[in-house]
Amino acid sequence: MSEFRPETDSVYAKRRLTLVVALLLVLALAFVVGTFVLGRQANSGSSQAEATVTPSISTAPFANFSARPTPSIDPSASASASVAPSQSVTVSVPASPSAGVSSAAATVSVAPTPSAAATSAKPSSTALVACAASDLQVIVAPSKTVYAAGEQPSFRVTYTNTGSTPCTIAAESAPVDIQVTSGSARVYTKSMCTPSNAPKGQLQPGAAQVGDYAWDRNINVLGCNALKPAQKGSYWVVASVQGVSSQRVNFVLQ
Repeated sequence: MSEFRPETDSVYAKRRLTLVVALLLVLALAFVVGTFVLGRQANSGSSQAEATVTPSISTAPFANFSARPTPSIDPSASASASVAPSQSVTVSVPASPSAGVSSAAATVSVAPTPSAAATSAKPSSTALVACAASDLQVIVAPSKTVYAAGEQPSFRVTYTNTGSTPCTIAAESAPVDIQVTSGSARVYTKSMCTPSNAPKGQLQPGAAQVGDYAWDRNINVLGCNALKPAQKGSYWVVASVQGVSSQRVNFVLQ
């Protein structure tokens, strides 16, 4: 049987040192493992946070595009300038900076506005006709009832449209005529030597035309080259316009 020998102090010191070193290794290993685990958890949490963040920038197309303003045309501009037909007006409108596009030009077509010259009145479809005898009234009036010796008589002729529609008067074939008679004898006919046409034109309903005609006191019934002075006495005058005659009126030559 072997003899028991007590361990020395050096042996105990070695054992204690070994135990301390082993404990330090365990603590170091535990620290490293803990640090690695915590780092993995921190990285995993940050990735999830990034994945759940909603983007703040819209990906919709043209999200920041701002509409171009619609060019307006001032109605008062037509007072100072006129736009010819088929003319176009080009208006440059800068695009919004947020749209990220360059400036563009908007073309506005202006419809031609009818002017007063383009909208002239249509000619009347109603043709004017010559005044009928039933629509024409003729009146003759001597300037005096008695004319002194050597005084030249003058007759005023008035003709009026008594119809309800306008008509024309005094074609070249229808002169204003003056006839002077003495009893039943014809003394003077104006149209025989000095025809005088009435003014051409339109005669409105109720309107009248007036003309003065003189007589040189010569008898012309024998011809324009065989004139001779009228004698003293009582005479009658009748006027006619476009075939319509007046009532005869008396006057006296001294």
